[in-house]
Amino acid sequence: MKRASAKVSVVAPTANCPDLARSLRDFAAAADHIHDLKTFVELFKAGLVKTGLCAEADLLPPGEGGDQPQLFAAQQLTMPIVANGRVVAVGRMAAPTEKHHFDAEDLHLLGGLSELLGAAFNISFRLARDQQALATLKAILSLAPVGLCAVDDQGQIVAINTLAATWLAVKESDAIRDALPSDVTTEQFLRGTSFHLRVGGRLLFCQSRMPDDGQYAALVITDLTPEQGRFLDAVSREFYRAKLLRRPLQFVILEQAKPGVLLAAIPTMRGIVGRSAVIGPYDATRVALVFPESHWSAVVPQLRRLQDVIEFDAVRVGHSQLSTYEETPEGLIHDALTHQERLPSLTRPRVLVHDGYGAVGDALKLVLGDQCDVTGSTDPVEAQRLVEHEHFDAVLADSMTNAHGLNLIATAKAHNRQVRGFLLSSMLHERMSGQAHATEDVPVFSKPFNVELIRDQILASLSSMHVETQK
Repeated sequence: MKRASAKVSVVAPTANCPDLARSLRDFAAAADHIHDLKTFVELFKAGLVKTGLCAEADLLPPGEGGDQPQLFAAQQLTMPIVANGRVVAVGRMAAPTEKHHFDAEDLHLLGGLSELLGAAFNISFRLARDQQALATLKAILSLAPVGLCAVDDQGQIVAINTLAATWLAVKESDAIRDALPSDVTTEQFLRGTSFHLRVGGRLLFCQSRMPDDGQYAALVITDLTPEQGRFLDAVSREFYRAKLLRRPLQFVILEQAKPGVLLAAIPTMRGIVGRSAVIGPYDATRVALVFPESHWSAVVPQLRRLQDVIEFDAVRVGHSQLSTYEETPEGLIHDALTHQERLPSLTRPRVLVHDGYGAVGDALKLVLGDQCDVTGSTDPVEAQRLVEHEHFDAVLADSMTNAHGLNLIATAKAHNRQVRGFLLSSMLHERMSGQAHATEDVPVFSKPFNVELIRDQILASLSSMHVETQK
C-alpha cells in the first residue's frame, strides 16, 4: 500500500475558538480508516487543523519537501514522524494566524500527536503487510486440489478458495447456511460434521472441523473418485438393508496421517477379510470397512489379522455400529470419525473376571493389564449384561454352587464361539465334578491360586486363539 506523496494543505476555519468536539470526531473517523493510509492521513490533518493548534498541516514523505532549508521556514514547525525506528514522513505545521507562533502548550500537544501519528503509521504498515500475506495465501489456497473454506462462529464465510466458491456457489461474507444440505444445520456445521453434496454430476465429500479456540470452523471439500463414490453407495446400501432386516452392522475407519499408505494396502486387506466385509477408499488418508450382519466380536479377529500387513502403530481406528434404527449412514460415518483409538489398543484381548471377591479381579488385572484389557465384576447380573452386550476374548468366573460361572461362560460362547473360559473355585463341588462334558474345555483354577500361573495359561490360550483365526 503506497503512502500519500502529494502535498495537501488544509486551511484552518475562521472561527476564533477551536471546535474540539468536531476535531475529536474527525480523529475518530481517521482511526476507522487506519487500514487505508492515504485516507487516514487526510482525515487526521483535517482534525489537526480543526483543533486550532495550527493554520495548516502537511505530511510529506522524506525527500519530497524540496530544499532542506524550506522545511524550516519562519512561523512553521517541522517534526519527524517515526515508525519502525525510521522516519516515514515529515510533518510541517504553520502557526495559528491569530498568534503567529507556537507556545509551550502547543508544542507539548503537537509532540504527543506526532507520537500518535507514528504509532498509526506503524499499525497501517503492519495491516498492509498482513493484507498482502492474506492475498498471497488466498492465491496459494486457490491452487489446492480441495475446496477450503473458513466460517466464523456466527456462520458467516470469512475466507474461501476458488474451488470451494465454485462448488458451493457462495462467496466471502455469505452465510454457510446457503450451501448446506437441508438436513445439516449451521450449529451442527460449527460443532464439526460431515456430509455429501452432488454438484454438476460430482459427488463431493464435505467435512467441517472446529479448532480448539472455537472461533472459526474449517471446511474441507473433496471431489470423490468413482471408486470412492461406489464405496459410499455400498455403505448406504448395506446400511438400509441391515436396517430393514433388523440385522447387525459394523462400520470401521482406518486412518493414517501419511497419504496413500492405506490406499495401497486395500488389495491386501481385501484378501484378508474376504467376503466378510466391503472395503474401499474413504479419502487420501483413510480406508473404511463395512461388516454386514456381524457383531463386534467377529470384527476384532479380522482387525488383528490386518495388523500383520499395515503399520498398526501409526493407524487409528474409528468404529460405529447400527444400534438404533433411526440412524442414517451419515450418522454412522460421523460416529466412527469422532471416536477413534489406536489399532493396538482397540484389538487388545479383553478379559472379564467375575468373582464375588473384588480383590481377585484386582490381582488378575495387575498381572494381565500390560497385555490385556481386564474388566472386573462382583455382581452376577452385571456380569451377565457385560457378556451379552460386549466383546470378550476370555471369561474367568467363580464357580458357585448354582453353576453361575458355567452359565456365564456359556452365554459368552453363544455370542463369540472362540471365547476362552476359565473357572475359579475354592472347592470343585461334587455335583459339578460329575459334569465332565461341561467342564472338559473349561480349566479350573483352585483357590488360593498362583496369579502368574493363571496369567501364563490365559495368554497361551489367547495366543492359540489368534493363530486359529489366521488359518
